[in-house]
Amino acid sequence: MAEVVDTTFFLQIGMIEVEGDWARVRLQQAESLLYPDGSTYDLVGLYEDDLVRRDGRWWFLNRVYHVKRESLPVRGVRFSGTLADRIAVRELHDTYADAASTYADAASRIDKAQWLDCWTEDAVWDTSTGPVIGKAALSARWDELFASVDAMAFFSVAGSIAVDGDTAQASAHVREIARIKGTVMKFAARYDDELVRQDGRWKFARRRYVMNIAE
Repeated sequence: MAEVVDTTFFLQIGMIEVEGDWARVRLQQAESLLYPDGSTYDLVGLYEDDLVRRDGRWWFLNRVYHVKRESLPVRGVRFSGTLADRIAVRELHDTYADAASTYADAASRIDKAQWLDCWTEDAVWDTSTGPVIGKAALSARWDELFASVDAMAFFSVAGSIAVDGDTAQASAHVREIARIKGTVMKFAARYDDELVRQDGRWKFARRRYVMNIAE
């Protein structure tokens, strides 16, 4: 844990069986560790526990942990995979940024369909207000966000791209300048992305938005 700068850890109880002062518990677990270079170690596992009650308190007597899936951090290597795939992923980020921007008159907003086409059908957009899941919800969220936006400039710079077959992980640093109901606001943030290749095209399966600076 010496190098870990942030940890997210979730547990879901699957089963509890109590018999007197003994118990058996099964837990589903998801965990993500963030490192200073921006890489993450993500894993999903299963705990199978034996517990004992002593002096009125429950204690772990035995814990067995099973790793079900894990995604190891790409340490020190920010870009991996074929050049063609990395260019295609970069172009997806550019297409997303282009769709989120408006022209000077703010009336000729780029078609929402272009933005939606960057996502898979069951994509997840993680924001500060919670996850938005699926294209129907993404479409509704777009309408909600742009209802009060007069103009928007959206800039995106790739921070990392790691391609593994038909899946990829990427990060992007973004700068947003918006005029919202006549007031100019500026944001600097980071996206942590999971991507998949579908029918020869890269799309976002999940985007996690992390705000860094709001002005």
